[in-house]
Amino acid sequence: MKKFKLLSEQLLNTNNLFFYIYVCIVSIGLNYAIQYNFFTEELYYNTFGEQLTINRIHELFELGSRYKIVNYLLIPIILVVRILYNSFWISIGSYLNNNKIEFESIFNVCLKSEIIFVLMRATNLIILLFF
Repeated sequence: MKKFKLLSEQLLNTNNLFFYIYVCIVSIGLNYAIQYNFFTEELYYNTFGEQLTINRIHELFELGSRYKIVNYLLIPIILVVRILYNSFWISIGSYLNNNKIEFESIFNVCLKSEIIFVLMRATNLIILLFF
């Protein structure tokens, strides 16, 4: 129990900017791995093969390939919005409950809790790759 407490204190005391950059890089890497391994041209042909022509399926795949960079650029923005959204509503609940918790500490906890979503995505990737 003491070891867990030390680990959680270390995590909460980690620099927020460093942790945010780390979560962004890992999220982008996991997103790339999922795109590379699962969203192949074969998937498009198997999914849309009976509904669209081969040329149209190829156009859809190329269109998706062109906009991959937008997907990667949106990840940091989506993370910030998600963290601020959660922090805002937790601070509202704290205020309504008459607790004096600073927004900065709530933001810190919400930022550090993003590691759960990264671990969930990594676990999902591992399960899909090996099973």
